[in-house]
Amino acid sequence: MEVSFNYVATFVSLIYGLSMAHALTCIAEYLQNYKQIKHYWVWWVWVIFLLLLSNGFWISLYNIWHDIESWRVAYLVFITFESCLFYLMYYIFFNHLKDMKNNNLREDYYKNKTLFFSLLVVALVCMLNISDIMIGKLSIYESFSKYPPFPALVAVILIFTRNHKVHAFFAVLLTTLSLLDFLSN
Repeated sequence: MEVSFNYVATFVSLIYGLSMAHALTCIAEYLQNYKQIKHYWVWWVWVIFLLLLSNGFWISLYNIWHDIESWRVAYLVFITFESCLFYLMYYIFFNHLKDMKNNNLREDYYKNKTLFFSLLVVALVCMLNISDIMIGKLSIYESFSKYPPFPALVAVILIFTRNHKVHAFFAVLLTTLSLLDFLSN
């Protein structure tokens, strides 16, 4: 199929842009109504992680797909699926103030954690592993050796636990690792 990367990137940018617009709108609402909200510091750490992740997804989109000359429909479907996962993940994590129960970020976080972390697992595996395998850059073994599924395994653990200390530990750990990764590259 004769499609340029610029066309695909523009299409996917719309979906990523909607995700970021939703997240930033909700964050702005929380900041404007700061005193009306019961804050949860773990939620705010995940916000930092998600904002870093959005940059990582965007960079990986270019790094993985920019040199594709012959676009298959499967590639377009996969990239669209990946960006839609990203949007759904953001939409579930960031609720408008009117949609939040008791204006409590902690309650909201634990209410949505199973679906959010499930989508995060799929999104991370798609971005870090399946993309390279799909276009033939890496074998399955090479892909999982280059990008071990540690963040996805953490998300799986977080799906099944409500332990606040575990959520806090992994939020800080993944955010710190993401910050170090961005600063080192």
